[in-house]
Amino acid sequence: MPGTPPRWTIDELTAEAAHAVEVFRKSRESEPLELYLELYEASLADVEDVLEATVDLSRLHEEASRLLSPDQYRYVMRYLVGPAISEDDLKTAVGKVAYSQAKKGQNPGAAHVIDALLPNIDRRRFPWVMEDREPT
Repeated sequence: MPGTPPRWTIDELTAEAAHAVEVFRKSRESEPLELYLELYEASLADVEDVLEATVDLSRLHEEASRLLSPDQYRYVMRYLVGPAISEDDLKTAVGKVAYSQAKKGQNPGAAHVIDALLPNIDRRRFPWVMEDREPT
């Protein structure tokens, strides 16, 4: 027979919450800055590759199959929209078959993914896309 569940006082809960905050702070402080900088540089390179390959996002459809196949570029593509979309949500939005085709660099799946992303391109970061003009 199961025992009685524990009961904590407000003081005990407050002390545990304060302890949890302190553990979190120490954990964050111990995260290596060098790792962040390394990952940032790699991500920046991927973003630059996507922008260059698509001529500043003007050729998203033409480059869809090439850009949705590598994981790192697919990640960038998911963050072009605002708000960003998770891989699971994008897969649900476009369907498993289309998403699977896109991951393999195949059309029409890749084109379908672009069709789902394009209307949601972040207008604050990439205003030229929706305004159909050159970036400044």
